[in-house]
Amino acid sequence: MASFPHQSQEERRSDQVVRGLRAVIASGSVPVGARLPSEVAMCDRYGVSRTVIREAIAQLRSEGLVTARRGSGLYVTEPPMAAQPAFAKVRRESLADTIELLELRSAVEREAAALAAERASPAQKEAIFEAHSAFMEAGAAQTVELDLAFHLAIARGTNNPRFATFLAHLGVDAVPRARLQRETDEPIASAYLDILSTEHKAIADAILAGNPTWAREAMRQHLNGGLARYQALLGRDREA
Repeated sequence: MASFPHQSQEERRSDQVVRGLRAVIASGSVPVGARLPSEVAMCDRYGVSRTVIREAIAQLRSEGLVTARRGSGLYVTEPPMAAQPAFAKVRRESLADTIELLELRSAVEREAAALAAERASPAQKEAIFEAHSAFMEAGAAQTVELDLAFHLAIARGTNNPRFATFLAHLGVDAVPRARLQRETDEPIASAYLDILSTEHKAIADAILAGNPTWAREAMRQHLNGGLARYQALLGRDREA
């Protein structure tokens, strides 16, 4: 049986700050282009050292969520590919179907993530961690099956079998790119898969930490990010 990776107390605090700042940014409390509070202010808010804050900021910068301006501070930036879809050529009908499905999944899976954070057993949390690791390790070979396996592991962690039944009924079509790839021979950009991996990590971290608020928000950000990408593509199609 695989074991969870060891983390020091400082690392755990850094992860908590990262999740907190992600949630603040996702909620729009600090909009794109706005300046983040100073290191001192964030130390006071989260009750951690400046070292922890700097580690958290380094993570957010690597994700493209914040940028430093010399002598001015840290500013929120547009998330990478926030409005860019994985595909450029696909029928409007398929895009509309995909958007409707993502809206449904968002309503269901946000609560599934929160319940998993509250209820998942150690074995179920390990299954979520292993599903996430398998998705990460696949790299460019990431498949819709691995994507679905991660979400199914979370659904099982709710200990309400209807969540898993819902996703299993949808099958791989629950994953948008599975539906859209059938209509195009365009390859999936590696940057797009990197974003999915980062979003999955945020969800897994929140569930493993046992924090339903963070888990719900991380899942919301993940699925709503997909909605924004496909809605932008549908909007461009209407303008064409």
